[in-house]
Amino acid sequence: MRRIPATCSPQKSADPLSCFLNSFLSQHIPSKGSLWIFGLCCSSWIAKELTGKQFLIAQGRIQESQNQGERTAFLSALRNCAKMKDLSLGGKLYDDIIQRGLLHKCSDALISMYARCGEVEKAEEIFENCPSRNAFTWTSLIAAYVEKGQPEDALICFKRMQREGLSPIPVTFTYILNACCSMGSVEEGGKIHNLIAQQGLLQLNPILGNAVVNMYAKCGALSKAQQVLEELSARNVNAWCALMSGYVNAGKGSEALSCYERMQHDGLSPDLVTFICLLKACGITKSIDKGEWIHHEVSQHGMLENNIELGTALVDMYAKCGALEKAQGVLKDLPQRNAITWSALIAGYAQQGDGAKAISCFEEMRQEGFYPDSVTFTCILNACGSIGAADKGEYIHDEILKRGLLENNIVLGNALVDMYAKCGAFKKAQQVLLKLVDRDVISWNALISGYSQHGKAEQALMCLMQMHDEGIFPNAITYTCILKACSSARAVEKGELMHEEIMRRGLLEKETVLGSALVEMYARCGVLAKARELLGKLSVQDLGSWLAVIAGYVRKCEFEEAFRCFEQMQCEGILPDQAILLYILNICGTIKAADKGVRIHKEVAKWGLLEDSILVGNALVDMYSKCDMTENARKVLEELLSRNVVTWNSLITGYAQCGDVEQAMKCLKEMQCDGIVPNSVTFTSILKACGAVGALNEGKEIHYEIARRDLLGSDVILGTSLVDMYAKCGALSNAQQVLQELPGRSIISWNAFIAGCIQKGDSELAFTAFKQLHEEGLSPNAATFSCMLSACNRSGQIKDAQSYFSDMRSKNGVSPDLEHYACMLDLLGRSGNVDKVMQVIQTLPTFHNGLWSVLLGACQKWGNMNVGKWAFQHAIQAEKHTAESNAIMSSTCATQSFFNE
Repeated sequence: MRRIPATCSPQKSADPLSCFLNSFLSQHIPSKGSLWIFGLCCSSWIAKELTGKQFLIAQGRIQESQNQGERTAFLSALRNCAKMKDLSLGGKLYDDIIQRGLLHKCSDALISMYARCGEVEKAEEIFENCPSRNAFTWTSLIAAYVEKGQPEDALICFKRMQREGLSPIPVTFTYILNACCSMGSVEEGGKIHNLIAQQGLLQLNPILGNAVVNMYAKCGALSKAQQVLEELSARNVNAWCALMSGYVNAGKGSEALSCYERMQHDGLSPDLVTFICLLKACGITKSIDKGEWIHHEVSQHGMLENNIELGTALVDMYAKCGALEKAQGVLKDLPQRNAITWSALIAGYAQQGDGAKAISCFEEMRQEGFYPDSVTFTCILNACGSIGAADKGEYIHDEILKRGLLENNIVLGNALVDMYAKCGAFKKAQQVLLKLVDRDVISWNALISGYSQHGKAEQALMCLMQMHDEGIFPNAITYTCILKACSSARAVEKGELMHEEIMRRGLLEKETVLGSALVEMYARCGVLAKARELLGKLSVQDLGSWLAVIAGYVRKCEFEEAFRCFEQMQCEGILPDQAILLYILNICGTIKAADKGVRIHKEVAKWGLLEDSILVGNALVDMYSKCDMTENARKVLEELLSRNVVTWNSLITGYAQCGDVEQAMKCLKEMQCDGIVPNSVTFTSILKACGAVGALNEGKEIHYEIARRDLLGSDVILGTSLVDMYAKCGALSNAQQVLQELPGRSIISWNAFIAGCIQKGDSELAFTAFKQLHEEGLSPNAATFSCMLSACNRSGQIKDAQSYFSDMRSKNGVSPDLEHYACMLDLLGRSGNVDKVMQVIQTLPTFHNGLWSVLLGACQKWGNMNVGKWAFQHAIQAEKHTAESNAIMSSTCATQSFFNE
């Protein structure tokens, strides 16, 4: 007989089996197997040795242990069903649990299983029928709502739980914080945060701390997320990644990179998620150097071999930084890639405007056997729209329809509308839009933007009306597109209607982009007073608005007003950008406002813009050159850190305008020594200077250089400049030879030769050239007829002149201008055909004041008193209110005695 355990009471010393059984059951949680063995061994004598009461106690303990074992088995099976989404087996388990009366013990697992299998209603039913509910039961239902994408129901459930007096457990808080993330409700999330803080869980539970940081970050409350993170006693990589991810999602790449630096100060090493966040941040900030460092790090650790998401992030980073060849190289080297990786590269090419390359990558992706998903199709549609590839876009459209991807995919539908609209296929764009089940403001904006880009204001406004009819409110993008359409069509009345609607909806204060769009619309429509008035009222005056107004004044040649705008902008503390400076410096050169140009030069130097912008440097060289201040222009050029062909061309053009061929030729040699290849503009400028001063030898030298570079075959303007140079230098045979050798002779080339013939006094050669250009099928223009009338005038050929004058309108559709009439009046008047002069005058639609002087001169020469008096009276009448009347009087004094005879 075994020794009685010391734990047994003296009264039970005669009952060793009872004492042993109590000891065994109190110290063990027996499994089914151990209970079965124990029962088998003891069954022959347990009933004999135990009293009735003891037997019942032992039987209850054994039954409880058996139930516990069954519950464990059921819980394990339910977890597996949830994992495999096996609703059929889960339903059978549910029936067994009900039969065995274990619902109250397995309700949490049942609710979770049904929730994960997508049967939230069944989970709710079990929850409501549960005889007793605890924090775990409530948490299971909350988790069910969160996983099903019903965060509002999860929050309602959480509040019910609190009303029933149950305290949430940490995992409850984790799920409800996720619900707040899904809703984007920082207010509700803040309340949960306060509850967690009140219970002192934030510092004790790192998972909860991460969840709070993640909630604030995903809700956009990034400063709050950072504050919580800094208050955590133990920060880990997950918390930092949550904050970094929040900054990345908000497009704040610099802040995300800053977080990484602080994370390193905490002594934490980056994990896979960290590297993915960092690569996204580098893509946002275009920090290719940091991106390359990350590339090196992940390659060193072999992380690219097994993680396709990291490889995709790397391709996307290089693509967003514009390093598309590197992005493609990374993609090719990845051991694993998928449709998403290819989509990142395709999107990069599309965003950089290389639609053809994007389409090429798309075809290559399909050859590798990858099926494009909706994201890929969206990217490739953007590429088709960017290059106007409507045919390719239509093929993609057909493929999308075949695969049934368009149903309930508004993003893909909008991309189709946008593609067709950008390609100008508006009928197709409208058809797609009207078939979309859930079209939204983005859908309409895509179509309106297309109409705007193609200058179709009426159609854009019709779309706006249809939007209103469907109950869809236009947003800032809609109005911006409409205003651009009004700008293109110069439809200021419609633009004013948009202005009124924007004001009525109070959008001008909220959306700063609308203020700029309105200012630009008024400026482009020429309503500059209103544009400037509106600009003065805007709370945010951006540089684009100032540029629009300045450009508006330039278009109307109101240069002084443009200068005033420029000065006002500076008075308000707004520094001009490169675009505005280019406009202002161009004005200074155009009107030769050297004093203003010098002042702007000093300001540009003070701001340090010359070090960063070659465009501003070129504009300064050009401004000084146009103002005939070539020494200043050369000094600016020599001080520039970098120069290009445009810089040198500006200086060469300046010397050419001054007729300084020697310096122009010197510049040509210097730029070549600088390693810069001259282009057709360079040679055209020097040829112009050679022609102006008759520098034939230098012109021939340039001709040789042009021929050596084989530029004549591809540049008609350069060929015309050569003809013009030789003609002006009197080398008509050279001019004629160049003209005949030009592969594409234009009317401008012929005009240059004919003008040279007339200047040299060779009218016959001019007449021959006129016949030749007709034989080549070219139509003479106004400049050609000016030359031919001048030739007739010089040679006194009245009939030919009349023939040319008559043919201008009747055969060539060229309306005579002041120069043509003056030439005819002078020719007829000097030949004594005053009556014919009167006939010409009567054909004039309007009579320009300057022609009276021509007629007076003819009357004075040939002694036609009647016509002379009539012309004199009209000349005085026409000019009596102008400063030119005195000049006319003095020029006709010699005729006074004649008129008084």
